[in-house]
Amino acid sequence: MELRKSYAAELSRLMAQNDKITVLDADLAGAGGTKSLYLQFPNRCIECGIAEANMTCIAAGLAASGFVPFIHSFAPFSTRRVFDQISVSVSYSEQNVKIIGWDPGITATTNGGTHMSFEDVAMVRALPNVAVLDVVDDVQIAKALPQIAAYPTSVYVRMMRKQAQSFHFRQGGQACRRQRPDDSGKRYFAVRRAAGSAGACLAGHKGGFPRRAHDKAAG
Repeated sequence: MELRKSYAAELSRLMAQNDKITVLDADLAGAGGTKSLYLQFPNRCIECGIAEANMTCIAAGLAASGFVPFIHSFAPFSTRRVFDQISVSVSYSEQNVKIIGWDPGITATTNGGTHMSFEDVAMVRALPNVAVLDVVDDVQIAKALPQIAAYPTSVYVRMMRKQAQSFHFRQGGQACRRQRPDDSGKRYFAVRRAAGSAGACLAGHKGGFPRRAHDKAAG
């Protein structure tokens, strides 16, 4: 299943259970897969237009009012373009905003260099009160999303939109396997390690993702 479809299906389930979860998009609800949520929850979905900075600040305001907002855009637009808003209105203000970055790195492919982000993880990791999760596949995002929603502070999630390849894993990655035989061994090893680490994190931290040391100090 495509990542965006798995994401939207699980988010729909969570929104039905928690009326505080809200969705915000910057003119990319169709591309990001969240368009169906606007039909299901019209009062909790906000189309902000091509105004990512405004979207981030609206989300911070919603978080301050007790909501759990999820904002969406391509990775460079949900991080680099709005880094000041994330730094001040989200991180410094300790607001619980979930930031979704689609198609990080070169995975934006034909959308071109303007849609590619290589510094997003470094930028967001420099901020306190924001966890970072790099999602591997549709299985992982479905398992991680309930914890992301329940996590007490902000989370930046970077993932592809249209990838349909799944990697199945247990804690430690011992059961990980690839579905496509033409994947290179190097890529498989990298994903195998990533899947194992995420599986261990999800299995071992039922109360949420572990915070970085300087986050604990800041808190």
